Amino acid sequence: MTRVSRKEARILKERSQEMRRKGGGLSLAEVERRMRASMADELHRMARGYDGTPRRAKALLDAILLAEQEGLPARLFEEIRREAFEALRARAA
Repeated sequence: MTRVSRKEARILKERSQEMRRKGGGLSLAEVERRMRASMADELHRMARGYDGTPRRAKALLDAILLAEQEGLPARLFEEIRREAFEALRARAA
């Protein structure tokens, strides 16, 4: 038997309840919407934590390129660039 953390157990319970409410699996559109929302959240987190190092620059660029391929809107990338710039400026101050 595999042990799960309380957080993982809560997530699994929520998913199970959602499946019961919706009468089965999620539609492809809903899965894609959630995936894109998760990608956007991750990009924002990465941009706010950007410190200008080559490793973080590559990781952020890779994530941006993947998100662009997945069809995230262009305005999101403007926000990400602005957040990364602000993070660099705050570190320099």
